[in-house]
Amino acid sequence: MKELKEDELICELRACGISPSPQRVGIYGFLKTHPIHPTADLIMKELKPHLPTLSLTTVYNTLKLFVSKKLVSEVIIEDGELRFDADMKDHAHFKCLKCQQVFDLFPEGGKMDTSGLPQVPSNFTVESVHICLKGHCGSCQE
Repeated sequence: MKELKEDELICELRACGISPSPQRVGIYGFLKTHPIHPTADLIMKELKPHLPTLSLTTVYNTLKLFVSKKLVSEVIIEDGELRFDADMKDHAHFKCLKCQQVFDLFPEGGKMDTSGLPQVPSNFTVESVHICLKGHCGSCQE
């Protein structure tokens, strides 16, 4: 896991037009250094000891801001379970039905091949593609 310096996080936030408050830097830093696709509740639980004034509302509002600035993506792999991912490279997600972990699956060559997906009508515009697979990870199959 790559250690990020606070000034690197601040520069990335500013580059996206985001004012870097301590809460925003903390949330972004957590997402960048913990590629576990956390929920807002998990982020709150993990950061509260380090940011005592952090509220769940602030976490949700910050995540919404990050998504709107395309700094973070939402991962919806289960109904009622919204997770967040700071890795913006093209990739799919795999959720293990036993251990509940979510794994990143990166395509060969770095670009998703969407040629096998259903044809989109010409008057539609695709903004994003989310591919989520479910099954059992290697550890849980053993």
